[in-house]
Amino acid sequence: MNFNKIIFLDIDGVINSDGYFAHVKPEDEEWDNIDEEKVKLLKEIQEATNCDFVLSSSWRNGWISLRKYRMYNHAYKMFKKYGIDFDDDIARLPNYGYGKRDMEIKDYVHNHNVKHYVVLDDQFVDVPNLVRVRGSVGLEHKDVDKAIEILNKED
Repeated sequence: MNFNKIIFLDIDGVINSDGYFAHVKPEDEEWDNIDEEKVKLLKEIQEATNCDFVLSSSWRNGWISLRKYRMYNHAYKMFKKYGIDFDDDIARLPNYGYGKRDMEIKDYVHNHNVKHYVVLDDQFVDVPNLVRVRGSVGLEHKDVDKAIEILNKED
């Protein structure tokens, strides 16, 4: 894991969105809960910054154990397809309980001596370098540009 540049990633509202769900049909067998176009945007950030990802979403709580369920299995495969991996414990935030994501991120940054980081989330998280994504549309190019700018900023 590259602790020099980390993206703390939320899923709901960032990689999927209200807009995405409005266009898919849950009864359709091909329906998936992860918008591949948003994963491609994450890959764009990774290629421009050489960053790694830490799953900060509540999805982290079931990332390994719940893979037997279609939703988690599809998400796992979609991220793997683009070289993004959350299997290592180090790639998932610890869970301090509901509403404490800011403390979880601050502790992670401190404990792992993270140099540069960005938080991609559709909710307010009280940390520096929050790129607040519009949950109605998910990750956008303007968010990608902002994340790249923060991660590539010189010390």
